[in-house]
Amino acid sequence: MTASEKTDILEELQYYKNEVKRIWSSYYSFDQIMGNSLLILEAKTKAWNMAPTHTPILLAGEQGTGKRLFAHAIHQDSPQKDGPFITINCMTDPELARDKLLGSTETASGLFNPANKDKPSYYAGATVFVHEVLHLPVETQNQLVEILVNSSFANKTRPAFPRLIATSSQSLKDTEQNLSVSKDFMNFINDSIIILPPLRSRLEDIPAVCHRFIHEINTIAGTTVTGISDRAMDFMIQYDWPGNISELKAVIERACLDAQTGLIEVDNLYLLQTRMQGSDYPPKLKEAVMRAEKEAILKALAFSKGNKKQAAELLGITRTSLYNKIKDLNLDV
Repeated sequence: MTASEKTDILEELQYYKNEVKRIWSSYYSFDQIMGNSLLILEAKTKAWNMAPTHTPILLAGEQGTGKRLFAHAIHQDSPQKDGPFITINCMTDPELARDKLLGSTETASGLFNPANKDKPSYYAGATVFVHEVLHLPVETQNQLVEILVNSSFANKTRPAFPRLIATSSQSLKDTEQNLSVSKDFMNFINDSIIILPPLRSRLEDIPAVCHRFIHEINTIAGTTVTGISDRAMDFMIQYDWPGNISELKAVIERACLDAQTGLIEVDNLYLLQTRMQGSDYPPKLKEAVMRAEKEAILKALAFSKGNKKQAAELLGITRTSLYNKIKDLNLDV
């Protein structure tokens, strides 16, 4: 093998090492956790204080509240930050998740396999993000507790196993009577639970979160949206956001693509209006919105003498949006 060939192989090997590190590394930080409400600041402060430790953590909150974001931020600010960030999803296949976590006593597989406790391991410097940990069988939850408790007493200087950050979207009150949840696991993790509040409990954070999303979408999609009108913001704050931050991001993304430039108006929040009309939302607000839209559309059509293109321009929406609204409002025009 020539020196040139050896150099090429080493460069290729380094490339693949960098790719593995990039794929397994975390990519969110505490700076990206948006909001200044008391509830989110409490969660952020507790996470920030626990990040430098090796203590297992349970992130509890509804779907879409940012559990993955918090887990990445904790990893990024921890002694494990240079190690891999490994995700295991217990919801899709609990048995496969169990094998990845514990393996078996006969083999060296399993991130938390007791057979590995005295062996130096690359994974000891990792963070394992266990999504929906309470979907694991109770026996597995108990085994995990036993392993973590024993390892914490046996090795004070160098952890034998990875850092565990688990999540649960179940209500913590419901877990008390749930036979599929290990009492030992909940007692073990109790002091390390970080509760992530739903968006409806911190509506004051919506403006800041929206502006961050607008900036991100402008960068990715090439739009030039500058913000959200007061009327559109008031409209958004009336909604209870069952999908939390994830739902808000989807709504803002759709609105930015519809508006393209300038301010997002109520008319650009078509996705949100559709969801409000199809939910158990307070009827007074829904009826008021529908009446206002009907009146505005009928006036625009009357002024334009039925020309839908001109009516859409008068309303400040696209012709497609106008046709959709006419259909949804059952207007006979």
